Amino acid sequence: MPCFTVKSGKVDLGDVDVDLVLKEMEVMNIQLDKKEIAKMRKLTNHKGMMSWKNFFSVAKHSKGIEEYVGKILENKEGSTNDADSVKLDKALQVFKAIDKDNSGYIDKTEFLRFASGLPFRQRNALLAQADTNGDGQIDLDEFRQFFKNI
Repeated sequence: MPCFTVKSGKVDLGDVDVDLVLKEMEVMNIQLDKKEIAKMRKLTNHKGMMSWKNFFSVAKHSKGIEEYVGKILENKEGSTNDADSVKLDKALQVFKAIDKDNSGYIDKTEFLRFASGLPFRQRNALLAQADTNGDGQIDLDEFRQFFKNI
């Protein structure tokens, strides 16, 4: 079962359900190439789970995940044909993917949906850690700091 622990003030998110990620990408009609899928499968344990560290390592070099993020940004910012016009850091890309209502904040519902692979109590604890000012939502600066610690 996915879980996370807090050690020395840092969060260990536990594992990513690889099949769930691939299904979401499939629903969005995004295909990963065979090498990307093979790399993900190689880093997947017998339960179909991958550590967040390994997932982010794959994501940094994945054209498919880049396309996924691009589609999300396209929907949020309006259609664009100029790929070079959207040069965003990875934390901002992930932030925008989670911020489904385009509010500029990740609210509790969005965060809990994003972290749905974790037990409810642990998701709430993680949300509290990410929401450093305690206002019940995560702004981009809070998320960038949280993202660095993952």
